[in-house]
Amino acid sequence: MKQQNSAKKDSKAPNFKLVKEPAELDKLEIVWNIALQCQNPQVTQKAIDFLIKVYYSLDADLNPQRIGIQDQLIGKCMEILASNSQNESVAVRVIEIIKHIMFEAEKKGTGDVRPHNALLKGELLDRITVKNRASPNV
Repeated sequence: MKQQNSAKKDSKAPNFKLVKEPAELDKLEIVWNIALQCQNPQVTQKAIDFLIKVYYSLDADLNPQRIGIQDQLIGKCMEILASNSQNESVAVRVIEIIKHIMFEAEKKGTGDVRPHNALLKGELLDRITVKNRASPNV
């Protein structure tokens, strides 16, 4: 992983770019287990945020594989759901991960599809005046 220095660095979340595929990372399964099994909601949230960041913070060298890597994340979620269909708490956590994936896709887009940017809102307009000169007797 490459550490990134930025002026807007968030002190809570590490800023990095992955230089190899997440499937090649040792110990990533531990983060998955924390995200799925941990009883502390704050730790669970951090683990889920980190997992999403691992699959979405890719170095430019991995751009050709970006769609495949993001598909691996969805595939892993589906695999976990299929193998834990009787475990309600795991299913709820996986759905939470999928929800985070959707929010991330809404912000950055997926593959070659541009995001709608519904989550990136501009400033609220105070007043808008619309004048209509159409007459009802047309």
